[in-house]
Amino acid sequence: MRPLESCPVCDAPVREADARYRRETDVLLKCRRCGLLYANVRRSAGELAELYATHYYGPGDELEGPARALERKRNRILYRTVLRDLVDRYPHVDPDSGGPRPRVLDYGCGPGYFLAECRELGFETVGIELSAPAARYAREQMVLDVRESPDEGLDSVSSEGFVLVTAWSVIEHAQDPRKLLTGLVAALAPGGVLCLTVPNVHCWGRLLQGGRWFNLRNPTHVIFFQRSGLSGLLRELGLEGITRPIFWGGRPGFGPLANLAQYLVRLAGLGSELRLYARKPE
Repeated sequence: MRPLESCPVCDAPVREADARYRRETDVLLKCRRCGLLYANVRRSAGELAELYATHYYGPGDELEGPARALERKRNRILYRTVLRDLVDRYPHVDPDSGGPRPRVLDYGCGPGYFLAECRELGFETVGIELSAPAARYAREQMVLDVRESPDEGLDSVSSEGFVLVTAWSVIEHAQDPRKLLTGLVAALAPGGVLCLTVPNVHCWGRLLQGGRWFNLRNPTHVIFFQRSGLSGLLRELGLEGITRPIFWGGRPGFGPLANLAQYLVRLAGLGSELRLYARKPE
C-alpha cells in the first residue's frame, strides 16, 4: 500500500487536494481541479483481493444461502425494471428488434444475477468479475461466460462490439478509473450504450450522515465522482448523449405511495446512487 502522487483522473498533484474524510487505513481527498473525491492510497493486487474477500465474497459467504437468495430476488425486480427502461430508451438494443442477437458485457458482474436477466430477455452475455468465488458461481451455477481477471478479461473482449456495456457499482472500486472507462468504451460497438452507477455523494444519506455514510466507510471504495466530473470524463472519452435516467419502480414491496416517494427522490438527485447512460457515436 502506497500513497498517490496525483489525482487519478486529472493528474493534479496531491498537494492541490484537500483532506475531507479520514478512514481506518486511508484519507479521502477532494481534488481542487476536477472535484474528484479519492482515497490517497494505491493497493497491490494481493491487498485488493484480501480486502474484497473481507467485504464481499469471502470464504464464509454462502452464495446459495438464504441471504443471497433474498438478494437475488430483490435484484431481479430492479434489473428487470432497468432492462425495460433501457430497451424503451434505446430501441436498437432490444433483442426483439429483429437484428442480430445483441451482446451485453457486465463488468463487475458478481454472481451473475444481472446477466441472467439479460440472457432471459434474449441477449448474448459476457461477464468480468474480480472475485474468484463469485465468478465460479456465475459459471457453474448460472452457466454464464464470466472471466475472472479484470484487466486481461477486458482486453480479451475489447474489440467484440457490445451493444450494452454495464458497470453497476464498480467505478468506485477502480484505482485507475480513466483506464477502466477507456477499456469499457473500447468494448462498445458503434451506437452502443455504456451504463454506470456510482455512489451519489449528494444523496440524502451522505448529507445527513457525513463521513458515517456507508459508501464512504467502505474501504474498497476509493473513487467518488460528482455528476459533472463523470459526465466530463465520458465526453473526453468520445461518448455522447449522456443521460441521468429517472425511472419508476424497481424496489420489491413498494406500493404506489412508496414508489412515488422513491421517484421524487431520484428526480431530485438525492438517491444513494448516481446512474448515467452514454452512447458511442455510430
